[in-house]
Amino acid sequence: MAHKGLILAVALWIGSVGAVAAQLQHPTLLRNHPAIRYDSTPSNDAVAKLNEKLKSGEVTLERRGPSGYLQSVLEALHVPVESQLLVFSKTSFQAPKIGPKNPRAIYFGDTLAVGWVRGGEVL
Repeated sequence: MAHKGLILAVALWIGSVGAVAAQLQHPTLLRNHPAIRYDSTPSNDAVAKLNEKLKSGEVTLERRGPSGYLQSVLEALHVPVESQLLVFSKTSFQAPKIGPKNPRAIYFGDTLAVGWVRGGEVL
């Protein structure tokens, strides 16, 4: 009798895990969802516009000291350096570089944010 209860409990657990897993989609699949369409919709945001200006040579970025291109990017995107917040994140892909002695800096405007990690390879 106890075995039947254990088997039923395990079957219910496996069924519930399967149901939850079926509801979760891989993040790359969401990029192609009809409501989002990241892969097929042209970007028209501040970063895309800056990228076009960089490609055309209308704007150039200057590397400055240990923060690299950060100051130049903030200026080009009109993001005030005074907006800086320092945060910690275990979920960042740069998480190994982030900690109490080296937090992530986030600078923000009304429509965008720029993240920077000292020693990181990307903005």
